[in-house]
Amino acid sequence: MENNERRRDGSEECEKRPETDEVQASPAGFEMKGLHAAVLLLLVAAAGICLTTGPIPVLGQTENAAKPSRQPVTPDECPPPLPTNAPASDCRPPKHWEKGTWWTNSPDIQHSVSISDAETPTVILRPAAATSNYFRLWTLDLAAPKASPLTITLHKGEKDQHLHVTNSFNIHPRVHVHVREADVVVENTLVVGGRLTLDKLSHLTANTTLLVRADTNRGYGHLNITGGRLTVTNQDGKSGKLKIGEIIRNKAIATTNPTTNQGILTLDGGTIEADSIQVEPGSQFIFKSGTVKVGTLMITNLPYVIGDGVHPASLSLSGGGTADFSHGLVITNNAILTGNGIVSGWVVNYGAIVAGTSENKLTFADDPNFPNGPLSSVVTNCGFMYMTNAGTLTFSGTVCNNVAAPFTAINLDMTNHVCTNQFVSIGGLINTLECKGNVTDANWTPLGSMLGTGDTLTLVDTNAPATNRYYHIRLTKP
Repeated sequence: MENNERRRDGSEECEKRPETDEVQASPAGFEMKGLHAAVLLLLVAAAGICLTTGPIPVLGQTENAAKPSRQPVTPDECPPPLPTNAPASDCRPPKHWEKGTWWTNSPDIQHSVSISDAETPTVILRPAAATSNYFRLWTLDLAAPKASPLTITLHKGEKDQHLHVTNSFNIHPRVHVHVREADVVVENTLVVGGRLTLDKLSHLTANTTLLVRADTNRGYGHLNITGGRLTVTNQDGKSGKLKIGEIIRNKAIATTNPTTNQGILTLDGGTIEADSIQVEPGSQFIFKSGTVKVGTLMITNLPYVIGDGVHPASLSLSGGGTADFSHGLVITNNAILTGNGIVSGWVVNYGAIVAGTSENKLTFADDPNFPNGPLSSVVTNCGFMYMTNAGTLTFSGTVCNNVAAPFTAINLDMTNHVCTNQFVSIGGLINTLECKGNVTDANWTPLGSMLGTGDTLTLVDTNAPATNRYYHIRLTKP
């Protein structure tokens, strides 16, 4: 029986040999026979790549695998060459890599990789054999085969190598790219039409645009961050775009309803830093925990919720940008809104709104230029608001406070008729000490006021009578 027929263009065959070679690879714990297996294992040793339908082999140890005894194959019989540090006698297995190689050690060489018909559902890429500190590609295009999904898992190597795509990276539906403790840099556009997962200690940088959306009628594109770090920024620090969902309009036919390609971004631990984030109708940004630092934010569907009410979550605006919430913003328990920017839309705060440094200047104001019509500002406080260390909170729209400013101490000096009142203030609002002689009195009399900071403040009644007097703190917008 003759085996191992390899074709480069469908017309030539590599050398044919009887099926006599036997190979045993102890790190992986499996046996394969024939030249097919020998070629595949040599590729594993050369490139640190493992293709498997069973348990994932131990990575980075393929150099210890037994080498088959075989006659050299001339270069003319092989498909396009493997990386420069791979054995010259290796042929690339057909159907696995349609064109190009996974990396190059020269930054001046541009390679493109396209995978759309993998024989196995899982491909593990690890830079065990790379001599430089990067995988450098021009484009990377991943499309799942018809029969089964395709999963790519990226691991960090011993030399902290990273995958560097200098142009575009496309993840099509039914493809899952799982980044585990690895760094990925995409210079131009990254499109997530399938699923992309960032684990802890992983870092993904998109220097121009990251678009999370599936093709029309292909479900959702998914970006899941579970402890990793995502950076979407450009050299100017302003034009990096993270877009969840995409609306495609036919300019030639004005009456045609636009097509919406939908996406879902889930942050459950980790950090997102972006120049701008936009969530289109039908798409979602699920913010369970972690940190988001963003210059401009626009969410045009569903109330946007910061945090799951249990784990810490922080939304920080930067650069004096705008944050528009057409369907409102909810700050849950254990969540924080902070930074420097303008917030429009209704806001309900159960956590904390914080301006804790001189760089923190939060303004809640109407947005008359919102695309779908003027957007009003209404803030309802049911939590904490802090304004300390020269930070400022400014409320240009409507503000409603549903939290009392509780007294922490009331000291009465009857000799001098002085009553000192200490209370926890509400930051950004005027905190006024008022009194009346009887509970049944209709009106309160103001005694003094201060701009709240969120810390404990003191106001004094310098003419306290010997009889009863009742006090409370009235909270109003400056």
